[in-house]
Amino acid sequence: MRTRWLLAVVAAAGTWVVAGAPVGAATATASSTVQLVGTGAASTVNEAELFDIKQVAKDRGIPLAQAIKELAGQDEFAAFATEAAERFPDEFSFARYDSGAASLGVKGTLSTSMTQLARALPFDVSVAQNVGWSEREIKAAGEAVHAAARAAAPGVSISTDIDTRTGQVTVATSAAASGARVSPTVLAGSDAVRAAGARLPAGAKLTFISDTGEGGLDTVYGGGSLSTCTAAFSVSSPSYAHGLLTAEHCGNSQAYSGRSVLTFRAALSKSLGDAQWHSSSEGANPYFYYTSGSLRAITSTANAVPGQSLCKYGKTTSNTCDTVYKTAQCRDAYCNLIMGEPPQGR
Repeated sequence: MRTRWLLAVVAAAGTWVVAGAPVGAATATASSTVQLVGTGAASTVNEAELFDIKQVAKDRGIPLAQAIKELAGQDEFAAFATEAAERFPDEFSFARYDSGAASLGVKGTLSTSMTQLARALPFDVSVAQNVGWSEREIKAAGEAVHAAARAAAPGVSISTDIDTRTGQVTVATSAAASGARVSPTVLAGSDAVRAAGARLPAGAKLTFISDTGEGGLDTVYGGGSLSTCTAAFSVSSPSYAHGLLTAEHCGNSQAYSGRSVLTFRAALSKSLGDAQWHSSSEGANPYFYYTSGSLRAITSTANAVPGQSLCKYGKTTSNTCDTVYKTAQCRDAYCNLIMGEPPQGR
């Protein structure tokens, strides 16, 4: 589901402007782009990946050969981006994968270690240097702004888009169920919000807008049918060998396919995402339903990157594939969310 926004207030470098361009914004170091030539073995497509790529081709209305060409390396790039962010948190800024074109951003000058990691990929990577911030820095600052905005406007729905590539942090306000509202101008003028905004790196921009009210937490995962949602992946802990994940906003009381076998154990900190887990009195194996009646093994995990196509299966939506539009999203109490963009016409 797409969300439309109405521009209201822009703020940057401590200057707050209504419906206009930022004034006196800090100037970041000029960026430069280098092209890294990949030397790894050519990407291959396994049976599970081919199933998803066929779904993408169907959804987009493109030939299968084109879909394979555009998507064959996306999982490898997502794994690379995850490792790069974990190993080089002060350098890694963003990663994106668009129809076979891989791009990477770094805060300053590309390091030798990051270069070696990227060149091990089986395709070229375009690297933007001197972005001016790391992903960790701008996410922390953006989440601080989101928290300050929610504290300044209790009862009002607040969403924050943290674009780690452009440095644009957008705070959107919309009416709560009670009808409570706050204007973007008033929110931008809050002392606490201004103080949090001052933490943004030089070159970043902070914008306050009014939300039209479309969009929301439409979180759908592949798996078995729960009372109000769809089960995500199987998990375990030292105390409980079998369990399942689902979205935290689904509610703590869930039955699995009508069977009362789940017990709520904990929810992930809302700053880390929209997730909770339940222990299960029945066995939970490392497999998930990727379509009706068919199982697939869980083999690895990686962070999603913008431009990547992700396929999912839910009890309401069945099989669908979306393109990752943005990461580092905050919506009310939740942060670290991913925004998907469905194919045109769906």
